[in-house]
Amino acid sequence: MNNKTERYQGDAERTIKDARQRTRKRDSSEEKIRIALADFSFVGLSVQYLVDLISAGRAKRFAHNHREHA
Repeated sequence: MNNKTERYQGDAERTIKDARQRTRKRDSSEEKIRIALADFSFVGLSVQYLVDLISAGRAKRFAHNHREHA
């Protein structure tokens, strides 16, 4: 091979390597975002569940208290 061909081949290999690294970085960032969203959703559902439990407990206690006085 002559010098130009070797240089172009080296440039092409570096370009491919750089593109692969950028893709890995982007994939890792997207994965971190997906994990964060899943964690956030789980926390949101957990909080909603606790609110529902507290509400159910209050409703039950309210009904019990008012049944005795009726």
